[in-house]
Amino acid sequence: MLPTGEYRPPKAGIAMSRPVRPKHDDETEPGPEANGSLARALLLLRELTLRPEGVGVSELSRSLGIPKPSVHRTLRTMRRLRFAHESEHVYYPGVELRRLARDLTAGTESRLLRERLSPVMVELYCAARLPVELAVPRGGDVVVLHRVQGRGTGNPIGTAGGAVEHHGAATKVLSAFSPDSVPHEVIGDRGECVRSRSSSQFAEIRRTGLLVERSCHGRVELAAAVLDRIRRPVAVLAMTGPAARVHNVPHTATLLRQAAHDAAKLLPTGSTSRC
Repeated sequence: MLPTGEYRPPKAGIAMSRPVRPKHDDETEPGPEANGSLARALLLLRELTLRPEGVGVSELSRSLGIPKPSVHRTLRTMRRLRFAHESEHVYYPGVELRRLARDLTAGTESRLLRERLSPVMVELYCAARLPVELAVPRGGDVVVLHRVQGRGTGNPIGTAGGAVEHHGAATKVLSAFSPDSVPHEVIGDRGECVRSRSSSQFAEIRRTGLLVERSCHGRVELAAAVLDRIRRPVAVLAMTGPAARVHNVPHTATLLRQAAHDAAKLLPTGSTSRC
């Protein structure tokens, strides 16, 4: 028994507590196998981003120096997670990869588009007295960046947000400029070449940059493409309203076409189509 307050160190060889094992940095890092898998996935993501036109497994294996089985296995996981899309053994950027790229770059570009084109939209609203929307392609969707509409006092106000209907005029205008909309020859019952109604409509949109549609619900939709210098659609200006309010459709269409032309001159430097 030790007197109170007296301390005696423990005998040699007797541990007072469980030894603390030193923690090395390499224990917090993934092992070589996980590291290799991550590196392969990142390289494949980068390659898919750089080749939106599509690329095959053999070419990916050759250009990246990754064995084909590893490429195929990683792409299979990426496809399941929607970072890659496969069609007839050709791989393309998937929905999630496009969304990620869109979110990383869309903020600044969207703000610039709103700032530059808002005055044109206000002027168009004052001339036509119809709500005006600025819509842009974002991946597989068409979203509204800015909307100018009236309020009780008759002065225009701006709002933003929301997706455009897939069958709406704005979506059709953007679709008309997509490479997928180029019509293919279809042979009719009598051996003649037939073009579908949508193909003819898309051809007319590409020629005029404008679409006017009257819906069965008594509404009129108008949309015009805002084209860059090489006639690629960067955005769409769209208007819609009851047919009773659109008294002179040709005049309203002319106002919209002129607004789209003016908006094209104000596009921020470097704006490109995302169709």
